[in-house]
Amino acid sequence: MSDKNDKKEILKKARETFGRQSRAAQHEYKILLSLYWTNAFHFSTPGIIDCLTQNRKRGFAKSLTNKGFFVERDIQSFLPYFPKKILVLSKQGREFLSFKIPDLDVWEGKIPESRIFHDYLVQIATLHKLKPILRDYQTFSIAKEPQFTNKIYDSYIHCKTKDKEKRIGIEVDLTRKKVREIHNALYNIYFDLQNNLIDEVYFIFPKQHYELFRNQYEKVIGEKVFLYKKNQHNRYKKTPKNIVFTLDDETKLHFEAIDIPPQICPKPKPKIPKIKVEF
Repeated sequence: MSDKNDKKEILKKARETFGRQSRAAQHEYKILLSLYWTNAFHFSTPGIIDCLTQNRKRGFAKSLTNKGFFVERDIQSFLPYFPKKILVLSKQGREFLSFKIPDLDVWEGKIPESRIFHDYLVQIATLHKLKPILRDYQTFSIAKEPQFTNKIYDSYIHCKTKDKEKRIGIEVDLTRKKVREIHNALYNIYFDLQNNLIDEVYFIFPKQHYELFRNQYEKVIGEKVFLYKKNQHNRYKKTPKNIVFTLDDETKLHFEAIDIPPQICPKPKPKIPKIKVEF
């Protein structure tokens, strides 16, 4: 009996020890994830950070601010549903991120207030795409306006395991685009797909303009898409370069609507009620 009791006590202590390590590791990962995300987009908000790390539970972003990893900044906004404060990395937060990911470029520039609302929606759209697939991959990275693709996407997600990877481009349009902007977007996406730089692209439009904005792109799909470049007078002109963009594989290009005001955390999937079957 004493051997059994000894084994139980050893197992109990092991669970307590490794459990504490596991919780500590998870907590550090959540801190690192929050800082990495904020650095990638140059700012974030408490609601986005809480959703990223804890789903719908609140308070983690506030805790990181109290611990000195974030600095809160007031912003001027006339939109009643838009956050009045944003989060940026503090000096402590930047140093922690640099220590943990030495090769990462830690951003220290200014945030143009004219782009905050657009980039806020980009973060939410990225969150909605990342959260459902996060557990299926071992590593992931996020880039804001990547320079290694032909199309400069608002955000770029790259998830991978040993056996598979997924690269998603996200573009948020808040205003009606010019013809040459639509042509250039589809032209460059075409070559990103051909060169295996991207797997899927999502165009996100405000719900109230969804049909109008989607129709602008759909009118061009299946027709000749031209590349527009600036001439010597700094004006965009159509070049002879063109492709035909088709949707042979409809899983590669998607159009989706986003609510305004936006739903930060993806809605949880409805629980399927258990049905008792009697024989």
